Amino acid sequence: MLKCPAPRLWIIPAVLLLMAVVQRYHAEVTHLHPWKGGGFGMFAAVPPTHLLTMKTQDGKFYYKTPTPDTMRRAGRVLSTHPTPARCEQFGAAILEQDWVLIPGADGNFPVTRDRASAFPSAQPVTLKEVTLDISQYVFDKKTSQMRHAPLLDSVTVKRTN
Repeated sequence: MLKCPAPRLWIIPAVLLLMAVVQRYHAEVTHLHPWKGGGFGMFAAVPPTHLLTMKTQDGKFYYKTPTPDTMRRAGRVLSTHPTPARCEQFGAAILEQDWVLIPGADGNFPVTRDRASAFPSAQPVTLKEVTLDISQYVFDKKTSQMRHAPLLDSVTVKRTN
């Protein structure tokens, strides 16, 4: 009669196998991010592209606003590790920039003064608030399409003065 090794030796592989099955299930069904509990893919997965979308308001209109060149690094840091506090700091820094309106195909849109040198008729504008949305592209298995998945709730920062 064959003797089985001590039952205790089988407990560790069984627990590890169970953990792997549970992680795989959660990663597939609940679309967990590899870095946030979605499995062991954090060591091999390519991080998704995070999108920083800003809407600004001058009291009359809302504009989809590009990130100023001088703040691109801060924008990358924010979109890499978004937190509400970082969004508020970034939004406050956006409002402190020197903005002008330049003509575009869809109407006027704001850019920082240093980017508007080719537009001598650019009108100065004081932005009253900025709304930041940070999302990432995810593949929706049900619809087989890419979609935006918000990483945080929208953060709106208003000018205090």
